[in-house]
Amino acid sequence: MTLKDRLKIATKKQLQECLDLLEFRQVGIKPFKLSIKLKDKENNGSTVTTLTFADDGILFQVNGHSDSTSADNKGYPIYIEHYDREIYVRVWGDINEEDVTDYICLKKARNKERWTTMDLNPNDPRNQSQM
Repeated sequence: MTLKDRLKIATKKQLQECLDLLEFRQVGIKPFKLSIKLKDKENNGSTVTTLTFADDGILFQVNGHSDSTSADNKGYPIYIEHYDREIYVRVWGDINEEDVTDYICLKKARNKERWTTMDLNPNDPRNQSQM
């Protein structure tokens, strides 16, 4: 059976999974998925979250959530990526919006950005009165 024949009998879901795998193979990696159960400490509930590790980031798929361009429970509303020497967190917090709702750069969260004392913090109100 040729590949063309196999594609004719494949379901849409199977074809999408193949395309996803081909996308990862182009950059020479295999996707790695890990499912975890997140516990709700307040209400004693939980939800399943699947993390997909790629060569440039981590995609979060959360049960009961999705993004605007994906089917229910199939989208990735959270993406942590390494881009241009920085770590970014992208969040699609509104299922009705295609664009990212929150885009956070972690540049200022680097260890080397830590102030050694309160006196070095230019935004500390105690330092404003001394100027």
